[in-house]
Amino acid sequence: MKKTSVSIIICVATLLINSCSFSSIGATDQSTNTTASDQPTQSWRVADPQEQGLDAEVLSKMFSVIEEEPINLHSLVVVRNADIVAEKYYGIWGPEHKHTVQSVTKTIISALVGIALEDGCLNSLDDPIWNYLPDRTPADNDALKQEISLKHLLTMSSGLEWYEGQTPIWTSTDWIQFVLDQPMTAPPGNVWNYNSGNAHLLSAIIQNACGINTLDYAQKKLFTPLGITDVKWETDPTGIPNGGWGLSMLPRDMAKFGLLYLSEGVWGGQQIVPVEWIEASTQKYFQVPKPLEPWDLYYGYTWWLDGDGPYYAAHGRGGQFIYILPEQQIVVVFTRDVNTPEDEFILPEQLIREYIVPAVK
Repeated sequence: MKKTSVSIIICVATLLINSCSFSSIGATDQSTNTTASDQPTQSWRVADPQEQGLDAEVLSKMFSVIEEEPINLHSLVVVRNADIVAEKYYGIWGPEHKHTVQSVTKTIISALVGIALEDGCLNSLDDPIWNYLPDRTPADNDALKQEISLKHLLTMSSGLEWYEGQTPIWTSTDWIQFVLDQPMTAPPGNVWNYNSGNAHLLSAIIQNACGINTLDYAQKKLFTPLGITDVKWETDPTGIPNGGWGLSMLPRDMAKFGLLYLSEGVWGGQQIVPVEWIEASTQKYFQVPKPLEPWDLYYGYTWWLDGDGPYYAAHGRGGQFIYILPEQQIVVVFTRDVNTPEDEFILPEQLIREYIVPAVK
């Protein structure tokens, strides 16, 4: 296993349960009555797992498993009741390092769509996408394209032909037109097909509808209220933030986004994301046709949902995850570098199912 660096002493080794301490990286005094309303806008509070009702010995076993396996883990952050209860970094990675979140970007875009609907920039998910792309015309005259709605983009059911990772959007000088010019393979709303182009269209739609760059809108409406100040968002050749995979964030800031959803969209007493949007976003609209794990997977508004449990996750290529465990009031963040979808999904699920959930007392 690679050399590891730890920003917080994780208080999970059995012999250290009564004597562990914490570093001061972004931490304030511990509290034994932390709730999801104690949100870490400026700094995170760190706590012994036992203070938040977690079995430290079970978590210790989890970290032993991680140390024994070459799984290319870069970071793992576990939050319960708004306190960080475990946090570890591996190799060259540390809490100060932004990490590409890949397709977790899509879930940030999804949140911005919900905010834009509440703001009135967007009218309805049933609106045809052309309402917000008035200067665009597809290369063909396929009538099915006129039926593509915002909801179809969110649920990966636009019907546009797309082979994720192979359709060469990156070779185009106009990514929006490139996506719109792809042929139709199914009526909108009928077939699930993962398509980063769908999410990039949503980035352009937000920008057009709200009259502000998508990153600027995110900073104003989402990042700044959460105290997220250190992000990088790549753009397409025309300057539109890449809605499919362009963001890099700190793992702790990924955890903030997860905590926002766990807190029903409320942060610091302010409704950042409408609760109705969170409820709608985490419904099962399509079953993923080829499960990427031994468990059934479903798709919401860019969220991935477990078929047999109340978990849902934002997922990015290479093993980037923000897991939300509502029943346990837990958020788990993983950053990794792995090459196969099976490896991406199976390990986080195993760690959550075999250690993190069982650790709840």
